[in-house]
Amino acid sequence: MGQKCPDPLANVSVGEVRVIFKLPDQCGGCDTPLVYMHWMKPLRTPVDGLAMHEVSFSSHNRRQRASVRPLSDVLQSCHLIPVFGRASASSLGWSAETVIHEASSFFVNPYLRHYDFYFLRYKLYLHCQEVQRRELAEEEARKKRQRRKRPRTAH
Repeated sequence: MGQKCPDPLANVSVGEVRVIFKLPDQCGGCDTPLVYMHWMKPLRTPVDGLAMHEVSFSSHNRRQRASVRPLSDVLQSCHLIPVFGRASASSLGWSAETVIHEASSFFVNPYLRHYDFYFLRYKLYLHCQEVQRRELAEEEARKKRQRRKRPRTAH
């Protein structure tokens, strides 16, 4: 079979950086800055009509999924847009300080910076085009093999 086209967002996760810190010398002298992260669920197919990924916080055993990672693992910041539904932020009682903990899900905004658009939209578009091209080529190859296997009949 053909080699599968790698998903450009397969190893990318969205999370909330809660604190950046270094361990004290008493803990082994690690000079690497660390981050304590609260993780979101993995990116899925973008929402139809918006072309934005929808994310929500991830939990395990009813606790926020979190970890400590090297700061160098953080790729970049991202802009999250709360999913309001039909209500407004003020009618829900949300403020800029509390919305990250009040909203149940968010859209990852690919329109804030050029790099975000390239990374979250265009690179994904190119990936989808490559997957479709490979699927069509595999289908054509399958049809060609089937035509070769059919016995020829005399007329």
